[in-house]
Amino acid sequence: LKNMEAQDVLKIEPCEPSLNVDVFEENCSGVPFFFQIITLDNSYYVWVGLTPQLDNLAMAMPTRFNEVPSVVNLRGPADADNVNMMAQRLSKRLGCQCFVSCSIPNEVGSHHVVEKVVIKRITSYKKEEEK
Repeated sequence: LKNMEAQDVLKIEPCEPSLNVDVFEENCSGVPFFFQIITLDNSYYVWVGLTPQLDNLAMAMPTRFNEVPSVVNLRGPADADNVNMMAQRLSKRLGCQCFVSCSIPNEVGSHHVVEKVVIKRITSYKKEEEK
């Protein structure tokens, strides 16, 4: 190592940023929902809500042991089934790790509609990347 030049040891190459933040609002079943989707390397962070608050957070990721992705509740009530199931479905559909926070009251009942909006939006990112 003593005879090596500094440029031989350290090669610094520019890289493309691997973080994309998308914030938008969309009406689902006549109700205005707010969305934030952060695209990371091989994972997504999805927040959906009616008001800007982080009530819960679940993380799901595919494993080689089961076709249903593993899920863990990171924040909020342990019985947050809607956010856990949404994280699992998104992870299975996208084939990667997904962090999901969904601040939608159960009585609104728009979880599946909101999930479709998220899938549509993420699919459009992938199509743009392929161009």
